[in-house]
Amino acid sequence: MQPAVSDYLLEWQDAKGAVAISFLKDSLQYVDHCPIDKDLIETSLEQLERVYTNVTFQHKNQPIISNNAVAIEWEMRCQSEDKDSPLPSTMTFGGSDFIRLSDDRIQSIDLYFDPSPFISIQKQLATTATRYKRTGISFDISQQISHHIDQLMQSERLYLQSDLTLSRLAAIANVHPNHVSQAINQQFKVSFNHWLSGYRIRYAESLLADPGQQQLSVLDIAFAVGFNSKSVFYTAFKQRFGVTPNQYRQQAVVLSPIG
Repeated sequence: MQPAVSDYLLEWQDAKGAVAISFLKDSLQYVDHCPIDKDLIETSLEQLERVYTNVTFQHKNQPIISNNAVAIEWEMRCQSEDKDSPLPSTMTFGGSDFIRLSDDRIQSIDLYFDPSPFISIQKQLATTATRYKRTGISFDISQQISHHIDQLMQSERLYLQSDLTLSRLAAIANVHPNHVSQAINQQFKVSFNHWLSGYRIRYAESLLADPGQQQLSVLDIAFAVGFNSKSVFYTAFKQRFGVTPNQYRQQAVVLSPIG
C-alpha cells in the first residue's frame, strides 16, 4: 500500500473520543457528496461532542486498492451514559473514503456516509432552535461575544489546541455554548469548525512563508497549528490558497528577498 494511504489510515486507526469526532468534523468540511446540509451536520457533530464521552473508530473491511484509487469503509460508534440527554444513548456512523492518488501522493479525498443517524439529531436541533429563538441574544451582545472570543483566540492562541471544542471555548470565555455558536454564526457567517480552521490555516501560512522555519516539515506545521490530520490540513490549505502547502512554501522561498 502507498505510504501516503498508510499514513492516512494510521491517523484514523486509533482515533477516540473528541479526537475522533474532531477528525470527522474536519473531513466533513470537504465532503463533495452529501444529502444533508453540511452546516447542519457540523452543528450536529458539535452536539455529539457535548453528549458522547465514549467514541471509537474502526475500519470495517480491508481497503480496496486499484491503480490510482483507494476505497476505505469505516464506522464510528458513540456512546453516552447521560440519561437526561435527548439523544440516543448509542449512535453509529458509517461511511467510505475514496482517495485519488498521483505519483503515490494523495490528490483528493471524497467522503461518503450514511446520513440516517442524523435524523434524530435533526429533531433535537429543531427543538433546540425553537428554544434558541426564545432565549437568543441580541445582535449587539453577539458582537461583544464575537470580539471577546476573537481576542481570546489571538492572545491565548487557543487554536493551537488540537482538541479545542465549542464547549471548551465557551467555558474559557465564560459564555454559554449556544451564545458562542450564535455569535460566530451571526458575526463571522461560518460554523465554529470553519472559524477555528481559519486561524490554523493563517498561522500555517505564516510558518510556511518564514525562512527561519524551513527546518519544520509540512507535517510538523500541520500538527503544530492544531490539525489532527495531515490530509485534512492539505485539503483545507489548498481550498484556501489554491496550492498545496509544499507549493506555497516553494513559491514563498522564490519570492523572498535575498539577504
